[in-house]
Amino acid sequence: MLIETMQKANIILAIIKDIIHNSAKYDRLKIYVYPYHNGREQGWQLINNNRATTFSEYRKTDQIVVYCGSTIDFENAIPSEKIYSAKTFFAYNDYVKAANFCLNYLLS
Repeated sequence: MLIETMQKANIILAIIKDIIHNSAKYDRLKIYVYPYHNGREQGWQLINNNRATTFSEYRKTDQIVVYCGSTIDFENAIPSEKIYSAKTFFAYNDYVKAANFCLNYLLS
């Protein structure tokens, strides 16, 4: 049996890449992508300037979880308690909503 722990995060990252590559709105955007590993939460962290967003499948459900904050609110992509308590959830298949939420946060 093959269990892929980053499947949801990989889909969201692919959607973000597609949105960026197909819209002139993002021409000047410079996003850095880093792996995110926090126990059972496996995903990606995106950084633009001083803003960071991390997304993965939530450890207790199959929902998508997104953490947002400044780069100082994360240590090795792990959110601080402040950021962890302000997490945003999306349904297990709301990949596009989660991707747009992350991009909008990075641009705000």
